[in-house]
Amino acid sequence: MHDAARNLAKYGRHGDDMLLHVGRKELEGIRALTGRDFTRNPNTGLPEAFNFASLIPIAAGIAGTVLSGGNVGIGALASGAASAATTAAQGGSAQDAITQGLISGATTFAGGQILAGVG
Repeated sequence: MHDAARNLAKYGRHGDDMLLHVGRKELEGIRALTGRDFTRNPNTGLPEAFNFASLIPIAAGIAGTVLSGGNVGIGALASGAASAATTAAQGGSAQDAITQGLISGATTFAGGQILAGVG
């Protein structure tokens, strides 16, 4: 059975390389929490989660800002670092990872500054 699961996992796309046991209610909860639908792997017909990786930098930016007492700069650093790490983990080049990290950090910082001005 383990071999069958490993073989099926090889059909993952965009960096997905493992299978996960998950209940329908858990899938619905993730969908409701993120506002995103799961795509279906065209080879296996199973739900896939690669499209949720883009949420990691957003969550890191929010967590960094909150945990630092509202320091948008810390949130931007956390968002940039998470974006770079996510890009690298998905097989991106070092240049792509740095570029994505800088874009994410700058966007988070600018957004935080705009929201700080509104509040």
